[in-house]
Amino acid sequence: MSPSLTASASSLAELTHRIEQVEVLPTDWIRLGGDRYLISARWLHPFFVPVHGYSFDPLLVVESMRQSSILVSHVGFGVPTDHRFVMNSMSFAAEQGALSGAERGCTETGGDAVIEVHCTDVLHRGRQLAGLRTEVQVRFGGRLVATGAGNIGFVRPSVYERLRGHCPLSTDAAVRTAPLPTPLDPWLVGRASEEDVLLAPSGQQDCWQLRCDPTHPVLFHRPSDHVPGMMLLEAARQAAHAATVSSRPFVPLGGGLKFHRYAELDQPVWIQAYAVDLGRDGCSVVVRGRQNDTLVFEGVLAAGADA
Repeated sequence: MSPSLTASASSLAELTHRIEQVEVLPTDWIRLGGDRYLISARWLHPFFVPVHGYSFDPLLVVESMRQSSILVSHVGFGVPTDHRFVMNSMSFAAEQGALSGAERGCTETGGDAVIEVHCTDVLHRGRQLAGLRTEVQVRFGGRLVATGAGNIGFVRPSVYERLRGHCPLSTDAAVRTAPLPTPLDPWLVGRASEEDVLLAPSGQQDCWQLRCDPTHPVLFHRPSDHVPGMMLLEAARQAAHAATVSSRPFVPLGGGLKFHRYAELDQPVWIQAYAVDLGRDGCSVVVRGRQNDTLVFEGVLAAGADA
């Protein structure tokens, strides 16, 4: 039986780098021993909402891993909250039927998940934590429903300022008022609202321009000097949907991305996607992001047979 989660949750927004409480997934945490932690989470999010008959968006696995990793870095390793968090790579896998059933404790107000986090490959530079790998297991009602892993790094404010201080911010007037390209129809990317469409036509097959809206209330929840990683992941998901558009939607139940560099806010980003395995048992799509002919990220997303 899992131990009770009794730690204070008063500063969880700060410890997960969120501003709006509605975006915070963890509700409590406890250290199990060594570099293992148990985190309770409420799976309810204003952007990663139920999709195509599923009770939960599978990308909540990634967002849970991201927030849990940030939380653990602060409470477990003493990383100051002003340090920058860099996701270098991530992968996830969800059980085919686990995210679509009321037996998981799903309600209109979300579901209660328990996330076990194991930290490995811990790297220090002097006394400062420089990086680690987190491996997570997500359970509902004691049943394992998803797993994930990520390699992350941490950068001191002074170093980050030296590396990125010259870059425009999402709060700059020139960035916020730059015209956005015309979006694809929401149904082509599996979205209900035009404001959540992250892709625009490029004039090339299986390639789209990223619609990077710095005023988006969730994806740009705080000032940034680059395109957020979760926006790139969502754009990759939308591109996979557009590349495989058919009678069944593309719901990614697994996959992974590797990030090679930051995507700048004042230059176009091109998202590519093409199916490499399209059959009765599911579909895998290769996704890439490029800027100035340089690779920003690459990876694969996979949907199950019932997606």
